[in-house]
Amino acid sequence: MKFSYLKNIPLSVYNCSIKKAAYNYSKNLKLIFALRGNIIIEVIGKKDVVGEGGVILLNSSSIYSLEGSPENEVCILEIDTNFFNTDFEGLSNLKFSLNYNQYIHNQREEIRLLWSYLYKIIDILYKAEKGHELKIKGIIIELILLLVNKYKDRNFDRKTSINSEEKRLKSIIEFINCHYKEKISLTKIADMVELNPQYLSRYFPKYVGITLNEYITKIRLRESLADLRNCNNTITYVALENGFSNIKSYFKAFKKNYNTTPAVFRKNDLINPEIKIEKSNIKDVELINLVKIYSNIDNKRIKAFPEEREAYEIYFKGTKETIKKSWRKLAAFGRAAEGLRGEWRNQLRNIQNDIPFEYIRFHGIFSDDMMVYGEDSDGNPEYNFSYVDELIDFFMEVKIKPFIELGFMPEKLAAEKRLVFNWNANMSFPKDMNKWKELIENFLLHLLQRYGIKEVNTWYFEIWDGFIHGETNLEKSLEFFKETYFSVKKINNNLKVGGVNSHLEEMINTNLLEVYDIFCTKENIVLDFISGKAYAVEPEDKNESISSLMAKINNNAKDKAIFQDSLKYSIYSNQNYISNNIDMILEKLNKSGALNKPLFLTEWNNIPDPRDLLHDTCYKSAFLVKNIIENFNKVEGLGYWTFTDIFEEVKNTNKTTFHGGVGFVTINGLRKPIYHAYSFLNKLGERIIEKGENYIITQKADESIQILVSNYCHFKSDRTKCIPKEVTLTEREAVFNNTIKDIVFILSDLKGEFIKKTYKLNSENGSVYDEWVKMGATEKLYTEEIRYLKEKSIFAYKREVIYSDNNLFINEKMAPQEVMLIELEYPLF
Repeated sequence: MKFSYLKNIPLSVYNCSIKKAAYNYSKNLKLIFALRGNIIIEVIGKKDVVGEGGVILLNSSSIYSLEGSPENEVCILEIDTNFFNTDFEGLSNLKFSLNYNQYIHNQREEIRLLWSYLYKIIDILYKAEKGHELKIKGIIIELILLLVNKYKDRNFDRKTSINSEEKRLKSIIEFINCHYKEKISLTKIADMVELNPQYLSRYFPKYVGITLNEYITKIRLRESLADLRNCNNTITYVALENGFSNIKSYFKAFKKNYNTTPAVFRKNDLINPEIKIEKSNIKDVELINLVKIYSNIDNKRIKAFPEEREAYEIYFKGTKETIKKSWRKLAAFGRAAEGLRGEWRNQLRNIQNDIPFEYIRFHGIFSDDMMVYGEDSDGNPEYNFSYVDELIDFFMEVKIKPFIELGFMPEKLAAEKRLVFNWNANMSFPKDMNKWKELIENFLLHLLQRYGIKEVNTWYFEIWDGFIHGETNLEKSLEFFKETYFSVKKINNNLKVGGVNSHLEEMINTNLLEVYDIFCTKENIVLDFISGKAYAVEPEDKNESISSLMAKINNNAKDKAIFQDSLKYSIYSNQNYISNNIDMILEKLNKSGALNKPLFLTEWNNIPDPRDLLHDTCYKSAFLVKNIIENFNKVEGLGYWTFTDIFEEVKNTNKTTFHGGVGFVTINGLRKPIYHAYSFLNKLGERIIEKGENYIITQKADESIQILVSNYCHFKSDRTKCIPKEVTLTEREAVFNNTIKDIVFILSDLKGEFIKKTYKLNSENGSVYDEWVKMGATEKLYTEEIRYLKEKSIFAYKREVIYSDNNLFINEKMAPQEVMLIELEYPLF
């Protein structure tokens, strides 16, 4: 639909699709309404993005450029403000500031009003009833009154503020647009605008963003494309007809700007990458209905969730840093004996094929179910490493190295019975320190003899410290720490040994690190790494700590303590809790002497309880990616706790497949959303281009680009209790502040044709839990149903070819808790 200036009102209304527009001079005031897609608007170097449902204003006498996302649709209302100077004195000298770049709740009444004016105008024009021009003039006057009262830039007066730069730029651009076929010299343009040629060469890119010669070349290339598509024209004719001095200069410019040759362009009939506003195919009635939707405050465009827009401009001008893939360094699982089970092994084997890790960390290498330690009738130690060999042999088979926590305490060696977890781990000190040291030494000697010094020297050994620290226990813990350390180093000084093995919160809020620092310095203990744990929970009572809660649970336990039971007195922490704690612990370690070593998070998660139903949902995949992006370059390894739901610290948790297990694989091998999130992470390149709060952009050696984004949505309340009652077996969304995000990336200085691959992981694509709910949420799953869920729980994937001449525009809407990966690859041909 297009209406030229009316007889008595200088007004133009038209809808179109914006492909790209070079810098142009706008004589009149323009309101651009985005019906579909997104538009980049640049006004003398300043870029804005107007998204679907948004409105942006271009003042009269503006110099601007436009660029649209694929399948965009806009409606433009153009008004000659000079005409209305009689109604509003000095209107043409005013400047307005208006940019509603999204349709969101806190702006919807204001933006609705603007859309309603547009709707009234096009509805009246379409019907063209008697007296319609007078009606439209009244609406325009109302609109201008709104602009003057609400959107006037009070720091601007065009009489004094319209500057020579705008006049000069207008003259330069209009001259080039008219004379691009001719030979244009810098001197000729400089004389026309009364500037020194050297000054002009600096002046033009300052305001337009590219050099004068680049701009002239772009205009010539743009205009040449229509001639190039006409196969009756030779390429030489096309070059000379459009201002190029010879065919060689045309080929060079074409290749630089479009990353192809004129001949290939003509042969493939490529989509015009340059600049124009194309006529829309949208029908008039459809246009009116679309505008009406936006003008209605209760329209269907208002989603069930509020919507936010995030726009980023990324410059490809060199690498910021090399990525440290610390999330791949460490996998984790509950206890050693679980690794002897068939389904457990199937899961790890599949993981190592799909999303391989370097090391694997676990508890209980010396626990009684591994049958490592016993004593004869005279109290002499007896060792049996057959189960240890079976476990580590399997690790070697699937190409993952052990990260061995040297614990828990065998019953025969324990000074007392201090049991934790459903599987009866013993947290006692040894009754005989010499026998403990002999156990460590014999264990390591066996490993060296079986697997070789070269191999075992690449492994990690973590000094177990599961004791509850009190005034008495801390002294005993330090002595245990020292004796264990020197027992390891006695066997081979090159073995990697480290520890502390406490919660970051405890290390930050107590003097524990200072005590260890002084102790290690005094005893000449040189650790190879520091280990710690991080869970995004905190006591509901601010006077408590995680450590004190666990001590309370341990002391009150009749037969054995279940540390997860402390979480009934806890709340979920703020969304930056893990990142903030890592920063604080690193600051402490950097100031330390003996403890200034690489940090491993040997356990981390939002909560370690396998009864939290949120573990099965897309919340965890968004949580993972958010925290990885924030912290991957800070630590040596990030051991997500755990990789599998085969986890037996808490009794009676796995009555259903989706019981809230901590792993990223269910007990029967179904892949949760977090599994796919790891696969997205593993596609990242080696070089970081840009990193933000919720995204990272990388590049591989083959120049392909990877964009990973997380729409992480935190809890509605900052006092949400752990394992909330509002969350049920089939309804797990109520506790979150769910928001749709409209993500826009403008990738500058990027040219050429690309294969764009888009991977999306959300509740509709890649969530096996949500597929289970759709299937009926049956408690027991049989072979056929498991096979069905495996086939259904795959992320969304789309492949397309796109083109960029300089600014590559990427826009995607992201559902709450969605993770998205976009790969940009150059074609092989």
